[in-house]
Amino acid sequence: MLRTHGFGGNTNRPHVVYRHEEYGDVRVNVPKPHEGEKHVKPVYVGDALAAIDEVARRDADKEKEA
Repeated sequence: MLRTHGFGGNTNRPHVVYRHEEYGDVRVNVPKPHEGEKHVKPVYVGDALAAIDEVARRDADKEKEA
């Protein structure tokens, strides 16, 4: 989901840090599921959606300025 919105992932041991390619200050830190878990916790999904919303807001602001 994050990659389709311009985020690239960087594995940092037990976490993956996704940073937006254009807006480097927009990041999402997602722990890797462990010990039999198959999914990340809902709070991290919320963080990812908030980051996507922030990128969309910035893109819209940039278009208004153009």
